[in-house]
Amino acid sequence: MDIYEDSRLISLNSKDARKLNGDYNSSCFFDIPNIVIDPEEDVEYILAQVEDFELPISYYLINDTNDTLHYRYNSIDTSITITQGNYNATTLITELQQKFSDTILGFNATITGVSFIAPVPLNLLGIMKVNICSNALATINNRTSSPNLSNNLIQTIAVNTTSWRQLTYINKTSHAGRLKSKTLDNGIDIQLFDDDGNFLELNSIDWSLTIQLKVFRKYRTRIDKINMEQFAQPKQEEKKQPNVLEKKQKDEGTGDEDLDLLLSK
Repeated sequence: MDIYEDSRLISLNSKDARKLNGDYNSSCFFDIPNIVIDPEEDVEYILAQVEDFELPISYYLINDTNDTLHYRYNSIDTSITITQGNYNATTLITELQQKFSDTILGFNATITGVSFIAPVPLNLLGIMKVNICSNALATINNRTSSPNLSNNLIQTIAVNTTSWRQLTYINKTSHAGRLKSKTLDNGIDIQLFDDDGNFLELNSIDWSLTIQLKVFRKYRTRIDKINMEQFAQPKQEEKKQPNVLEKKQKDEGTGDEDLDLLLSK
């Protein structure tokens, strides 16, 4: 049996979406109905892939998930909150010293010799990978080892640039996954997660991506099977134009009484 391919692109920009996690801007829903409908049940399967992805690196090294340091001093459990932002080793040490020197925390300027030893080397690389997930575009192919990430992963992108620059991804390998569903008619949801399955905190900065769909059908797609109702213009009732000769004859008469009688009816 022959299978026919119907390919289409879907361009998404977060500024057009419903923001489901506020200024994090990493859980969005796009109200785009009737992308792929299957009224005659001729769709065999759909392949989807992230064609390109543009993300400004607007998230911070220290954010809502890691800005609190818990510690015990003189058998008293307490904590400090680090100012959210981007740090290197020097600026982070300065920030910690300033917080610990605050007398409210139990320290004062006369105390010296207090040290904290981390069990592992200091890691200030931040987020190393952006994971793009979607329930609407969930595939039967993709999996992840992280228990905090759903199996609705559609693409994973390495972060190879620094803060305040743009992460750009272009699909050069034509990697595509087969969708679990044969239709896509209730909009598209997109979630952006970090390595640990936390939502990215994008500080209200927008991003964009392009999805390519390849719809494989039993029959060749015809123009009348593409849903164009949302673009169609309302039909106007065609007005019948009067026959000029007939109108003239009715107005002036023909000189033939029998013919004039027929035309007047």
